[in-house]
Amino acid sequence: MTRKNGSKPASKSNGKRKNISVRPTPAELEQLHERAASFGYKSVSQYLIERGLRDGAMIQTPERERVERLLFEARKIGVNINQIAHQMNAGYQGYSQQHLDRAMREVERVMNEIGQEFKG
Repeated sequence: MTRKNGSKPASKSNGKRKNISVRPTPAELEQLHERAASFGYKSVSQYLIERGLRDGAMIQTPERERVERLLFEARKIGVNINQIAHQMNAGYQGYSQQHLDRAMREVERVMNEIGQEFKG
């Protein structure tokens, strides 16, 4: 079985997660926390596990990292748009067309930034 991110879950035969120890410098640890948070991870452990087990190339340049962050942001905005549309279709009065239009402008902004990164 493979996760959406391409990694394989822990073996069910032992069931328990194992501990490993890493010794980053204080600056490296701070950078790991920043990167984990920028990709939406709640823990450095989860960030290291999922990034380390990911199929394909690791992020190697600041440009690629920026594109990954922008894509993450675009996915979050997409989820928000879906929730707004769902609530509006259900007759909820807390959202208006203005909310949807604002979210769509955010998607357009992020997609333009992604396009600029690819144009280089």
